[in-house]
Amino acid sequence: MLTAVVIDDEPIAATLLKKTLSMLSDVEVIQTFTEPLKAVDCLEELDPDVVFLDIDMPGIDGLTLAKKINEYNYPPFIIFTTAHSDYMLDALRNQAFDFLIKPIDTKDLSNCLKRIELKKIERIKEQLKDGIPAHRQHLKFYSRAGFIIVKPAEIIYFRAEGSYCEIYTLNEKIVLPHNLGKIEQILPKGYFLRINRSVIINPEYIRSVDKKNHSALIGTPEKSFEVPLTISYLPIIESLFDS
Repeated sequence: MLTAVVIDDEPIAATLLKKTLSMLSDVEVIQTFTEPLKAVDCLEELDPDVVFLDIDMPGIDGLTLAKKINEYNYPPFIIFTTAHSDYMLDALRNQAFDFLIKPIDTKDLSNCLKRIELKKIERIKEQLKDGIPAHRQHLKFYSRAGFIIVKPAEIIYFRAEGSYCEIYTLNEKIVLPHNLGKIEQILPKGYFLRINRSVIINPEYIRSVDKKNHSALIGTPEKSFEVPLTISYLPIIESLFDS
């Protein structure tokens, strides 16, 4: 399932798009903004897969906001939604994934999301393929008392717990005063895999996958954890172990 954020200064348009998206099974709207400047402050922390972005807005227009979004370490896919086709060329220049004209056709919207799902899988596979060997690294996480040093190869998984994050290692559980999005930004690119909004795992510790219940068993024979698995990640995980 994809996670999405809707940014549109017209409340009726934002509500209508959210309602249309809610009828589709492959996307969840996690936030809507009718004040684009507020979105600037928290969009990276929300870490959506896709942003539906109006263009003609007060405070900061969609084209300018798109440039800021594309500066993120892991930018979401951007779909411009507007009633004005004149903006199409500018939208494409801003690396938009797609451009939908209001009123948005449900079939066009669904097809667009399916293409994003495929692109998301390709992106994750490339990141995992290019990952840096974990045994050659150390990670430094800041705590309230100072900082903690952890070897990535010893980390089994991360789990969000409100505004905190729990790290489960081979030897202990560590609680950090940071949200999961903040933690993800400092992890070695391509080594860990985020399997849903609340969990990041080390694929090296996957022991089994339950396709029926959409879950994975991770850890060691002595210490194992069952974690929920977003259905779109099933083919990604399976492909990791294909010879």
